[in-house]
Amino acid sequence: MSNTGEVRRVACPSCGAPLEFSGSQGRCPFCGTVVERSEPVVQRPPGRVIDLTGRPDVRPRQRSCAPLLLVLGVLILGVAGVITWLSVRPKGGSAPQAKSVQRVFLSLAAVAPADRAGSPDLLVYTYQVKAQTYHLTYLDGATYAVRWDSPPLGEYSINPTAPGTALVYVTDENKQTRQQSLLALKREDGTLVWKAPLSDEVLSNCQGCLRALGNTVVALSRDGTVQAFEAQTGRLAWNHRLNYTADHMLVVKGWPAVVDQDAPKDWDNISLYIWDQVTGELAHRITPHCPDSPHPKALDIRSPVLVNSGGDTVYFLYGTLPACAERWDLTGSQMVWQMQYEDLYFDRYNAPPLLFDDAIYSGYDGEVIAISTADGRLRQLANEEDYELTPLDRWQGILIVSARRTRGSSRYELWGLDAATGEQRWRYLIQAEAKMGGPSSGGSWAARLTSRGLVVLQVLPEPPRAVLETVDPRTGVGGGQVSASLEDADLESVVWSDDAAWLEVRTLVAVELATGKILFTWP
Repeated sequence: MSNTGEVRRVACPSCGAPLEFSGSQGRCPFCGTVVERSEPVVQRPPGRVIDLTGRPDVRPRQRSCAPLLLVLGVLILGVAGVITWLSVRPKGGSAPQAKSVQRVFLSLAAVAPADRAGSPDLLVYTYQVKAQTYHLTYLDGATYAVRWDSPPLGEYSINPTAPGTALVYVTDENKQTRQQSLLALKREDGTLVWKAPLSDEVLSNCQGCLRALGNTVVALSRDGTVQAFEAQTGRLAWNHRLNYTADHMLVVKGWPAVVDQDAPKDWDNISLYIWDQVTGELAHRITPHCPDSPHPKALDIRSPVLVNSGGDTVYFLYGTLPACAERWDLTGSQMVWQMQYEDLYFDRYNAPPLLFDDAIYSGYDGEVIAISTADGRLRQLANEEDYELTPLDRWQGILIVSARRTRGSSRYELWGLDAATGEQRWRYLIQAEAKMGGPSSGGSWAARLTSRGLVVLQVLPEPPRAVLETVDPRTGVGGGQVSASLEDADLESVVWSDDAAWLEVRTLVAVELATGKILFTWP
């Protein structure tokens, strides 16, 4: 038998990655599978080897299955290097295939704007098995082929990316020096154009904190520094150090904008700062206040800030008991109207408000309201005691709402509300237990308005499958469910086009919305 402190290796039964044991239990670093071992295994030389020559469809077993796992692991390791995974694997179809190379899909990084009509191009993070390096990989959305792999990046993390017209920008870290950098890669072939130092890392959960804005690339780092670089050369154009570390960056009329305190620890005076993206000069500073309430309200760092499509109007939603809403026009930085509502909270994280030309829709607990963008008049559309309501989208005169039942057993529904009166026009029941990205053993769901109607996607376990149905947004009547088998039911994210959806379910899976047919899986 092996000694207590001995490191033992065997392949993960779910994804083929190597497991390291210092006792009787090991966890896969890629898929999270926990495997218990009671049998001795042969020691191998140190080093990181990931074998993707086979990916058997098995789940974690009990201790009584240990001998079978040992045999399976030896078989997988024995054929390492003989069979390689194709970087694009067709599921019926004859699109061109990219070079054959072993790789592990890690996560979806960003969606690149396509230089053509149709499906978007994808930027994903991958691990090259033979070289043992991490890369940003560009997938062509039309052919599903790998267009290029970036030069090696630092050890895996969700590095923020920003696709531009001719270049793609990605952050990186030197593992030895811990120096954070911004890299510019050619969109055509992925070659490195320039590299520039950052003041600190750009967090992956910082919304919009790396942006390509015309001839400037702007990054908001973890230390609260806004840096702007010339897009073609990487030369530092300007930088500003904030008084507080913001967690999101907006774009207002093509300019970068951040909510920040006017002075360190000044929670009573918080403004929206808008800079000229080329010169870094302060173009606007707007400081909303609600002075008429019993306790004057100031903008909060986490408050929702909405910008209209023209970029010339900004809406601020902030405060509680009462909550405040304001409209500001950038011409002269003048407030147009202000509204206060006694019992409301605007939630940017769990129920982000929706902005349309004529109205703002917001949900809190069991209430849904509509605020007129013209004059700030407020209308209550729904107030349900046993539901948590979140507006999702609007189709003509129908407001589509996510409704989670909070009394009794929890479940999700979709409601169609009359956008003028709040009358419930239809109700659609969802089988999955959680919204996409939420923890659940009972499946997850997402929905999207397309030209053909409201597409409801559910990824369900036992057996893992994707179930799609196109629903008429006028009536809530579905056109019939279609489904496709998957290897995993853990839905992390989805990228939509009008005809297909890319699902991140441990691999990338492209599903045709109309038929449920799997177009391709990758890698």
